[in-house]
Amino acid sequence: MNLTRFSSFFLSLLSISMLVSAGCNNLSGDAPNPQPGQRITVTGTVVDTDGHPIAQVLVMPEPADDKSGPIPEIAVYTDAEGRFSWTVPPGTYDFVFRKPGYALHKERVQAIPGKQAPHLRVQLKPN
Repeated sequence: MNLTRFSSFFLSLLSISMLVSAGCNNLSGDAPNPQPGQRITVTGTVVDTDGHPIAQVLVMPEPADDKSGPIPEIAVYTDAEGRFSWTVPPGTYDFVFRKPGYALHKERVQAIPGKQAPHLRVQLKPN
């Protein structure tokens, strides 16, 4: 590969990397992404029907107002104590909880600037 082709390839990779790290969920040119201070942290604990924490539950917020699907970020899983934390822009979300062997569960959350998001306590039921 000659130096010119390598430079073009490297610049392309760098551009893609910058888009991903900047959060490329708004490539349409609409309103810019909210500033960090405008994001709300939703926390919670996932337990089974006996109240024991469940580790490795997939937690995904889906914007209720936007049917385009989940927020395109890295998946969040509950820790060994069943806890999770996810920071989202203001809006209404259906937080989806998935774990093999358990029924899918959704919780509606409103993330309002200046108001503390509720701490969720989610109980998953076995299939």
